[in-house]
Amino acid sequence: MTMGALLGKPGVLSPPISASLIRISVRDEVLAPESLTEVQLLVRGRLKKLDAQIVIRKIVGSNGVPLSAPVESSRQSILVTAATPIESIAVIISAPRYAGLYRVDIESDGSSIAENLPSLIVQRT
Repeated sequence: MTMGALLGKPGVLSPPISASLIRISVRDEVLAPESLTEVQLLVRGRLKKLDAQIVIRKIVGSNGVPLSAPVESSRQSILVTAATPIESIAVIISAPRYAGLYRVDIESDGSSIAENLPSLIVQRT
């Protein structure tokens, strides 16, 4: 007997991670260098495990000039396993060391799984 027969329809037991799965919300969008802020990850699927990285990339330099290509500033790993589906996760991240405009992303297996890419502005005090 197949799982499809047991469940009444063909499919997988747990949904795969795909694009537009996690919405990122940054509490403080303007920060001093290396200060801490909370990032809320709102999970759109019914995941019981999340193995991913929060990736911060610089897109505009401190001089206000856009970079020709985004430059990775930091990568912070997240591994969450739960008995019930995950709805949201709050994590604390550190702002980059240098002033500029950054994008916050979340990746799994080398691909973005973010529904949105919020900005993070780092300013010297």
